[in-house]
Amino acid sequence: MTKLSKLSLLGIALTAMACTSTPSDGTIECDRLTINLDPDFYDRVIECSERPKTVVLKEDDNTLFAEARKILVRNNKIFVLDPFDGRTAVSFTMDGEPYARYGRAGNGPGEYFRPWDIDVDSTGVYILDSNHKKVLKYSIEGDFIKDFDIPFFSHTFTLLDNGHFVFNLPEDGTAAPQLCVADSTVTDIKYYLSYKE
Repeated sequence: MTKLSKLSLLGIALTAMACTSTPSDGTIECDRLTINLDPDFYDRVIECSERPKTVVLKEDDNTLFAEARKILVRNNKIFVLDPFDGRTAVSFTMDGEPYARYGRAGNGPGEYFRPWDIDVDSTGVYILDSNHKKVLKYSIEGDFIKDFDIPFFSHTFTLLDNGHFVFNLPEDGTAAPQLCVADSTVTDIKYYLSYKE
C-alpha cells in the first residue's frame, strides 16, 4: 500500500462529524473535523518500519534456559537471563547460534545462587546475585573475571557509560526505595533520595 493510499484511508477514517441536535428549532449543528492531507505531516505517524526480524535461538547443552525474564542485544549478541527455572544467563549470535553461558548456580567462584539481573558493556557481562550480595563479571566469551561484593539487597541494576553501577534498592520495611550509584569497583557508594523525593 502506498503512502498516498494510506493517507487517503486515514482521511476517510478520520473524517467525522460531531453532531448535536438543537431542541429549540429542531435543526442539527455539526462541527467539521479538518484533516491535514500533506504527506510530510504524517511521515512520522504512519510510516511503517521494516518487519521485525525473527531469530530462533538454537539452544545446546551449554545454553539451555527455561524462561527468558530479560533479553538484551549488545555487542552483536543476544543475551538471555533466566533467574527462576533455569537459573542461568546465556548468549547467542544474531543468527540464533549458541554462543556462551555465564556462570552457573552454586557457591564457588563465578557461581551465583540466582542471577537476578544482567547488563553488558564493552568490557564484559555483569550478573547481579542479590542472594549472595555480589555482582559477577564475565568476559563476553563466558570466562569468569571477578566479583564485587555489595553491602545491600537489590534486584535490578544498570551500567552507566562511565562504568559505574546504578542499583535499585527495594523498600525493606524501614527505608523507602532508593537508588544507589557505585563506581566501577563498587567501593565508592552514594545513596540517593527515595523515589517520591
